[in-house]
Amino acid sequence: FAKNESALGKMDFGLKYLSDGTYDGNGGRYGIQKTEPKGFFIIGGNRAYNVLDAGNFLWGNAMNRLGFDYSTALFGSQYNEDFQDAKGDQQAIKTGYHYKTKKQKR
Repeated sequence: FAKNESALGKMDFGLKYLSDGTYDGNGGRYGIQKTEPKGFFIIGGNRAYNVLDAGNFLWGNAMNRLGFDYSTALFGSQYNEDFQDAKGDQQAIKTGYHYKTKKQKR
């Protein structure tokens, strides 16, 4: 599920849910516009993310909730980006993967 839904699917949170859906985050690799969406999201009360990194944060969190270990999430992210994923993308994924809500902390 995660492999099939991460790029342009239900787990592509930045594209499917946080933007207008016209940017693929891969420089037009999927044939979608190259204009990066605007706007920022504050997640966890102390970090602001652009649309694409907010999507990375949510993807990392989803991978955790689906039961994947962090190394698998990291590999999947790198694989999707031809092993050239930006450090900022990786940081957003890592932060999202390890993020716990107040409800989860109980």
